[in-house]
Amino acid sequence: MDRLSVVKSAAVAAPLTLCLAACPSQTPGDAKSYGSASRVEAVTAKPPATVSVDDFCDTRRAPATLRFPPLGEDGEAPSNTAAMWINAWASWCAPCLEEFPTLAKFEKRLAQDGVNMRFIYLSLDTEAAPLDRLRAREPNTPTTLRIRDEQALDPWLASLGLRASTMLPFHVFTRTGGNVSCIRTGTVSNRHYATIKKLLRPAPPA
Repeated sequence: MDRLSVVKSAAVAAPLTLCLAACPSQTPGDAKSYGSASRVEAVTAKPPATVSVDDFCDTRRAPATLRFPPLGEDGEAPSNTAAMWINAWASWCAPCLEEFPTLAKFEKRLAQDGVNMRFIYLSLDTEAAPLDRLRAREPNTPTTLRIRDEQALDPWLASLGLRASTMLPFHVFTRTGGNVSCIRTGTVSNRHYATIKKLLRPAPPA
């Protein structure tokens, strides 16, 4: 499985302590050459039609309520008045970019199914220039928040119980109020929709 490693190349505008060996650098026109980074989809046997929450999530109980890292361009952290799905990605991560159409479809389906949630894209690019180049090349790139600088990255990962070697993309799911209910590393696919919908529904009364 692809894992993060320090990348210092032209594909990354600023060095990151969080980088992918599992998430190859992206260059124009090569996104389709990479397969999904999902650890579930890497299995050659035919996958089940649905996936349990325990199998979907790498972490079910994060150490604390979600707090966003310092954000670039005076970005404002979203309120926690609704459930949230945070997609952590980077402009140089090919599987992250390949996943965007699926995420857009899921966001639309969740709204149609009456799930009250907020979908947040959070780029781990520490400079704006790579995102600007990506938008120029791919106009449908979603609107995203961006982490402010490299120094903000490791403390934020640690607050979620994640290491600097965590794979991209990763997904954080919260209940209303910001309590983290699930963290998943790797991409998502169509067979994960029912599981994600369950995660974002209000928790049943105790």
